[in-house]
Amino acid sequence: MHGACTAKEARMARTAVVLTMVVVLGGAVSAALTDGLMVYYDFEQLVGGDGVPDRSPSGYDGLVQGAGSIALAEGVFGRAAHFQGPDPVYVSLPTPIPHEAIPTEAITLAVWVNHDPMTVDPMEIFMPMSGGEYVKQLAHFELRVGDMARFLLRTPVEPAEDFISMNNVGSVPAEEWVHYAATYDSAEGVGRLYINGEIAGEAFSTRAMYDNWDTGARVGYCVDNARPFFGYMDDFAIWRRALSQDEIIALMDGGIPVPPPPVEITIDGDFSDWAYVPASIQDPDDVFEDNGDIKAVYAHSTADTFYARMTVYGTAAPQDAQRYYYHILIDADSDPATGFDNSEYEGNSTGVVDAIGADFYVMIGRRNGADDGLEVYFCRSGDDQVVVALDFSYAASGDSIELAVPYSFFVPQDDLGDIFMPGQTFRFAAFQEGNANDWEVDWTEPAELKVALEGNKPPVLVVEPPATALALCVQSVSCSLTAAASDPEGDPLTFQWSVSAGATIVPGDPPVSAVATFSAAGEYTVTCAVSDGTSTVSASATVTVGACAGVYIHIGDANCDRKVDIADAICILGYLFGTPETPCKTQCCAAAEDANGDDKVDIADAIKVLGYLFTSGAMVAPDGTSLSGAAVGCAAYQPGDVVLGCATPCGP
Repeated sequence: MHGACTAKEARMARTAVVLTMVVVLGGAVSAALTDGLMVYYDFEQLVGGDGVPDRSPSGYDGLVQGAGSIALAEGVFGRAAHFQGPDPVYVSLPTPIPHEAIPTEAITLAVWVNHDPMTVDPMEIFMPMSGGEYVKQLAHFELRVGDMARFLLRTPVEPAEDFISMNNVGSVPAEEWVHYAATYDSAEGVGRLYINGEIAGEAFSTRAMYDNWDTGARVGYCVDNARPFFGYMDDFAIWRRALSQDEIIALMDGGIPVPPPPVEITIDGDFSDWAYVPASIQDPDDVFEDNGDIKAVYAHSTADTFYARMTVYGTAAPQDAQRYYYHILIDADSDPATGFDNSEYEGNSTGVVDAIGADFYVMIGRRNGADDGLEVYFCRSGDDQVVVALDFSYAASGDSIELAVPYSFFVPQDDLGDIFMPGQTFRFAAFQEGNANDWEVDWTEPAELKVALEGNKPPVLVVEPPATALALCVQSVSCSLTAAASDPEGDPLTFQWSVSAGATIVPGDPPVSAVATFSAAGEYTVTCAVSDGTSTVSASATVTVGACAGVYIHIGDANCDRKVDIADAICILGYLFGTPETPCKTQCCAAAEDANGDDKVDIADAIKVLGYLFTSGAMVAPDGTSLSGAAVGCAAYQPGDVVLGCATPCGP
């Protein structure tokens, strides 16, 4: 971890009261942390050396640019991006981003930062710049000289102004992990800057943000080439809504609950495809020569192939003339009584506490370029070993070696029973020796790996209903959708909901359902992504929101249950005379309560409903039509005729 204060210590710096609150609320909070997520760079991998995958549903993959470089390093959650000087380097978002996808009413930007000491220039975390008629810096999410923070929002539209401005607030020490989060909600009329989950500053406005980032948007550098960021960033994210303080605290403690992408390993010396495979074995720095000192071992299995990656504290496989032999020991039957006992080697104790009985070992140890060091051995006790396979796939670069060995290469010379069957587990460990470090041997403790189920089948998913039509007869309309999902192997599933720009979606608890809300006419796509930890599948539904051709009202249906009965008369009386807790105090459709058509709700309307029910009397529609008998029902009326509101239309 970089700096004097670790991220864990920063997260623990809050009071026990706050932590207790998170424990109580955490489940509800984290379930919605993906709602409105626009951009999410977790910095776990760089694709092709300069590609930064966007883990949000938007797919706004970033690109590393500039004269400097970004390297991956240890971060708060997994890995972080190290913005290395002395030349500027940044991550550019795609340009242009569609205007309708840009936050205008509300925004959150959150990131972990661990910045280098500043001298003269501030450091930009993120800045978008408009294009076209108005070319302007639209925001500064920034660190200031003196280890303070800044949050500014600007509109170029008349009257042009910096409508949210907080300068030199909070404390963001250099060389420490600090969580920076800035939020703005025009409906609430407030912007807030949070440092480590605590409010460091507030500013007030109701202005909308400008919906144009056409000149560009950058992480770590101003679009007009100023204020480069140097140091580390982790978990950079932007939302189209303002997160609450509780959500920001939950974000700090647990990250963003986005399902990991499927793991697909290619043996090519590019280790970015290992980004979401956790280390199975972590070994201390305990050998004099770093090139032969094992740091970590990663393992992954498909139904037919074993994959491993070994990292060292120095350079793996430096030169053929500097001989190192890197080994993966495999206890195929998980029985320490069979195979090579790794607690001793050549008559000496290895110091391994949890010994295995290795039935096979995989070796990479080419000598002077000869193709004689890519071998798979079947081994018993002592020096009893037989080569059973040669020349598997491997690659080495920097501190890592990766390899892939089909399970068919592991041919036992004794009866070990069924091994490497889909769903079975086996144990493995590693060791290294070489004459470049005077044959000093480094041993690791073991770990366990499960052979993937054959052709691990992806989840089955349907989003219901597949198509929905809504009429926008009020300020916004909503619909509920359900993910009918199952996994053939019974693996636990995670859900992530998203919706087209211009709408919002809130996952349920549990998130097998979600409610989407729309405030503009158009065709929208609601998508649910479901992951079983190996495969991720998506399914979508279409929601068509049409302009209101008519307001659908069921006259007399005061409680909006699509029928008229005595409960509706009681509901009207409850609205008029009930206590604040009376359910009908909140009108679901005031226009439906106006049973006598006089554009107000009073006791006469309750009497009108009772007359319809018990004396066959008529009610009056908003357009003056007399309604009785079968004519009473859900019908469309011209918006100009409907004076009273209707939050819950009865149709279409």
